[in-house]
Amino acid sequence: MMNLETTAYWLKEKRNLSLVSKSKLWIVVLALCLAGCTASSHNRVSSLENEAKVLTEKMTKVLSLNSAQTDKVLMINVVNLGLKNKLKDQEQLKDADDKFKAEMRKILTEEQYKKFILNF
Repeated sequence: MMNLETTAYWLKEKRNLSLVSKSKLWIVVLALCLAGCTASSHNRVSSLENEAKVLTEKMTKVLSLNSAQTDKVLMINVVNLGLKNKLKDQEQLKDADDKFKAEMRKILTEEQYKKFILNF
């Protein structure tokens, strides 16, 4: 697969291409860029899900979660990590963290929640 630098170099070297050929080539370059963006987006989602799974596994061990709690915590972790990746404002991040803790409080026992606050 050609990267953008290779494509740009190739375009400079092939100055005598017809206008139609150049247009077709730019369409191909644009398609390659869009394909790369789509793959990158998919990788971010996959990475986010993996990060949530790892965090949930750690929480399951540390907090001794049962299977129902683990399933709920995994969903909350996916949403929370995705939200934190999108938010930039510190106030919004704090609000998201407060909501995350409130959701965790609903799922965990009092003892588990104390451990959660200390470890996560």
